[in-house]
Amino acid sequence: MAPSADGDLGVTKNDQARLKRLAAFAPRFRDPKTIFAKWHPDSGKGTTDDPLILGWFDLSDVGSAFYEMVYDTGWVMDGFDWSAWAHSPEGQRVAARHENIALANCDQLSKLLTAVIRQDRFSEGFLESCFETGLLLAITERAEALASGNADFQSVRLKKAPRNGASK
Repeated sequence: MAPSADGDLGVTKNDQARLKRLAAFAPRFRDPKTIFAKWHPDSGKGTTDDPLILGWFDLSDVGSAFYEMVYDTGWVMDGFDWSAWAHSPEGQRVAARHENIALANCDQLSKLLTAVIRQDRFSEGFLESCFETGLLLAITERAEALASGNADFQSVRLKKAPRNGASK
């Protein structure tokens, strides 16, 4: 997780605008009043008159804006084998602890965001779970640090429990 031997954190001039857009979500994600998504439970009896409708997550305005931003700014990578990366030693290390995300470079953030966004397609609610556990906050706070040039930035959030009280 450390920078390469030459100190490269993977931040180019072109990445600065992307980092700033990602970092802009950190204050919203730190706000305990922010709602990322809402669960709509199953409804209906499964009859012709009252068909069964399976439950689903509906992204809030903040959740939708985040989702659109990661695609619009290229954080979600095309042609990337996100599943293989997520199961690789690097992917496991980056995602295992929020403290590791605080050391990630720009490329690792992109890979992690791609894995999170794509996993949500296979497991509805995964993105909401990443918000609730503080994973998305850790990613956006790392973007703040990289955008500011303060690669040693450590979030005060890392010392607090995630939103739902789970330990990570």
